[in-house]
Amino acid sequence: MSIFVKCKVAVENLTANISDSISAILARVNWLYVRLIFIAAGVVSQFFASPNEAQEAPSVMWQFVAIAFIFGIVGLQLIIGAQAFNPMSAKVWLRPAWKYNPFSLNQPLQFFHFCGWFMLAGSLPYLPAALEGDEESVFLATMPAAFGLGLLVSVRLSVLIYRRKFA
Repeated sequence: MSIFVKCKVAVENLTANISDSISAILARVNWLYVRLIFIAAGVVSQFFASPNEAQEAPSVMWQFVAIAFIFGIVGLQLIIGAQAFNPMSAKVWLRPAWKYNPFSLNQPLQFFHFCGWFMLAGSLPYLPAALEGDEESVFLATMPAAFGLGLLVSVRLSVLIYRRKFA
């Protein structure tokens, strides 16, 4: 055997062992806590941003809230529609739940389920100012909430539309 063939076999064995080890570790992770940590980190980081660092809406246009909601629904349906026929996607999808890995490439709805909740929670730091009646803060609170709700509605809609893909 040549040295190149031996090296190739050694690399293949190494990558197979690493892949098996990573799969074993990921199988033991409690994904509920991972999701909650990511969401909490996203929300807490926004509390430390000064108002000047936050996104400023030059002119508050409330139709953007409806557009964000509709974009969440329609955009995700286009993505999931493509994933339903993607050969790299899992043959059977798991129903979106907090206990599954949101970063699995085989389960696209898990990621968007996580993103919907992340965006919905991202509106929380703006709620105190929004409750005071500041129109810009109300707008900044409703934009991520509308997009997050659009994603969550679309995830539920995907479960209905692509029900043959689910166990």
